[in-house]
Amino acid sequence: MELSFWEKNNYLQYDCIIVGGGIVGLSTAASLLEKAPRLRVMLVERGIFSQGASTKNAGFACFGSLSEIIRDIKQHGEKPVMATIQKRWQGLKRLENRLGHTALDYHNWGGYELLEASQLNYLEELDRVNAFLHPYFNQEVFQLRNAQISEFGFNPELIKALVFNPLEGQIDPARMLQALRLYGQSRGLLYTSGAEVHAVHPESAGPKVGIRCVALQGQESLFLQARQVVLATNAFSQRFLGEKAPQPGRGLVLATEEIPQLGFQGTFHYDEGYYYFRNYQNRIILGGGRNLDFEGENTETFGINPKIKEDLLYKLQHMIYPKSPLQVEHWWSGIMGFHPQQETPILQAGPGVWAGTGLNGMGVAIGSEIGEELASKVLEQL
Repeated sequence: MELSFWEKNNYLQYDCIIVGGGIVGLSTAASLLEKAPRLRVMLVERGIFSQGASTKNAGFACFGSLSEIIRDIKQHGEKPVMATIQKRWQGLKRLENRLGHTALDYHNWGGYELLEASQLNYLEELDRVNAFLHPYFNQEVFQLRNAQISEFGFNPELIKALVFNPLEGQIDPARMLQALRLYGQSRGLLYTSGAEVHAVHPESAGPKVGIRCVALQGQESLFLQARQVVLATNAFSQRFLGEKAPQPGRGLVLATEEIPQLGFQGTFHYDEGYYYFRNYQNRIILGGGRNLDFEGENTETFGINPKIKEDLLYKLQHMIYPKSPLQVEHWWSGIMGFHPQQETPILQAGPGVWAGTGLNGMGVAIGSEIGEELASKVLEQL
């Protein structure tokens, strides 16, 4: 690619290059520029806007339902689960304080978990989990609210218990990303979209980042150089991290038509968090079901799994809104990244190259804290 004198002098050298324009990438940029406003920070996003899960999720501001926490304690033990919950909560508070409620379209209507008859054993652990969480939250986090099953219009033949969490909220994820981008740019962030990073090469002067413009496929690559590089590519990290990359996990989501007198507000969980739904104004946003086909949903390809689609439609009409038939106006999928361990690892992927990937479906909650940790690693090396 032929460059002018001015381009060569101004566009090729940076203190830090961030690969990926989702919540982790933008949060890393925000933390860097809050701490060191004179840094030259470039963020490179391969899509016209962020791809993956950051703008394709259901917009939950949550840290885990009762059944999720019970499952995680059994798998990982109390200490790592508490550390993860604290990081998720701190991330939500950092995001809220950084951007404000209006920019996030944030509503604190609380969260609920729906339990069927076969899942009522989770209630046996409710007091123990509340005692486990009390030292950190200083309040009773989970409360039984069975009277609201009928009030919300759920099917009482299927749903036998409802657990309330007053600390949950909901956001508009696309507005969140727009606000984070503007926040970073107001502090000097340089942002390029439609540019795919195909390689990161270690160099003595700092890693080089090879970029191809989406609009100029087949043309010569452009190489940028930085003192430090951050990979915020989550589920799309295989090319950079190899076997250390998280496993991709696709999630399917639907939005219904507008429903007069919908009857509920809040975020809702079901089946250890594998299903989730919420109101958006007078619509239902419903997603999940990847546990029906883990192998099929372990993919970087966007698309609709017919088995999961059928299941979501059944739960929408028979469990959530049995009053009358509903029309679905929109379907979409997002790609999450999953690590087997409880905590998202911060990896040094090479000299001057850091990665924070595998948010385990909790990017809204934990993304800001991962960005803060990555920024600290970068600043230690600059």
